Amino acid sequence: MRLIFISIFFLCSLAISNLSAQGVGAANPENETRIYPNPLFLGQELHIQSGSEIFSIELLDMIGQLIIRKETDSFNKKSLAVRLEQCKRGVYIVKIRLKNNKYAIKKLLIKNQ
Repeated sequence: MRLIFISIFFLCSLAISNLSAQGVGAANPENETRIYPNPLFLGQELHIQSGSEIFSIELLDMIGQLIIRKETDSFNKKSLAVRLEQCKRGVYIVKIRLKNNKYAIKKLLIKNQ
């Protein structure tokens, strides 16, 4: 079971690296997107900042299941805070949709305090 999890994690990491190398997400310095804190402790808010407008975020677990989807509620929003109370500890993928249908994809670690 542990070997399967490690294999899935490695494949997801490789896929994300390939997406970044192909220019998906933050290819331009003005579109640099960051998430913090990372690692995140249970109960904390996740903060997202970008040089480009943020339209939505999705939080996916390591098997690709959608955990949270949040759309921004205002025009020209370049920062966002999201409460992740329903999440358990583990590794997640944060998919951030930006202006011009570009995506930034980040790994997030949630752990106990």
